[in-house]
Amino acid sequence: MQVIVRLAVDGGESMVRNLVKEMKEMREIVQCYRVTGSDGFILRADVMSIQHLDRLIERLYHFGQTSTTAVLSTPVMRRSYLVQDIEALRRDA
Repeated sequence: MQVIVRLAVDGGESMVRNLVKEMKEMREIVQCYRVTGSDGFILRADVMSIQHLDRLIERLYHFGQTSTTAVLSTPVMRRSYLVQDIEALRRDA
């Protein structure tokens, strides 16, 4: 099961550094974005069950407030730019 976890970090840069270090060790986390706004991080994670998700959230919770969403489907996957796309963007700039 794929989930998106938004994490608002409680604490300063030392807390952020500790969080990043720990997240790099969490095999469930597939991608991590440090973002602007009230959520400092948005994570994409793969878990095997609700119990597995619960354990992941417990590991993240001591860094701050979490909000989790289950992914139902992926209607648009990551796409690569074609050379024509890049050239068109340059012409429009």
